[in-house]
Amino acid sequence: MQPLPADPPLHGFFWSMVVPVLLFAVAASATWLLYRRFSRRR
Repeated sequence: MQPLPADPPLHGFFWSMVVPVLLFAVAASATWLLYRRFSRRR
């Protein structure tokens, strides 16, 4: 049985810089929207 390659299939500037920033931006904006939704006073 051959060992699995250690080289990640997804690499480069796009996967190491662009995708994490986009994921963080989506998570931060969703958190902000949830905060605004549930912090309203009645």
